[in-house]
Amino acid sequence: MKRSFLFFALFLGLLTSCKQLSGKEAEVDPRDQYIGVYDDGGYTGQVFIGSIVSERPSGTVTITVGKAAAPKELTMSFLYNKGKQFEYTEKLTAELDGTKFTIIDKKSEQITVGVTTIDAPYQGKGEFADGTKFAMTTSSEKDQSGTIVKKVLGITGFKK
Repeated sequence: MKRSFLFFALFLGLLTSCKQLSGKEAEVDPRDQYIGVYDDGGYTGQVFIGSIVSERPSGTVTITVGKAAAPKELTMSFLYNKGKQFEYTEKLTAELDGTKFTIIDKKSEQITVGVTTIDAPYQGKGEFADGTKFAMTTSSEKDQSGTIVKKVLGITGFKK
């Protein structure tokens, strides 16, 4: 009899000690799967003056992705040409929609053509593919005295 009571008490204790979620599953932040460092990719681009390619920038890039304060937003830090003469960092914020994202805090970009610097409207869009690949394209374009000046850039990286 004592043994039956002990087993019943033990069973009752185990049954009531499990945490209930009140019918809800714990929410998972979709940004979590993309947080991290993306490397072993690079960037390539072209600067057009009309239909003529005037420049083809390219190099290495390391991308660090983190959570922004607002839901659905990510911070992205780009370290271009690490350890080289033209090393520089750019920090951007993106809004996440599924696996795709759009840069939301950069509205213009400077395009240098010879000694002239042009402020052009900027767009940046990208995607996280297969949970390990980062791909982004940017575009800046402006009509400068009847000639279209455009800069396009492709950025890729693989999650470490």
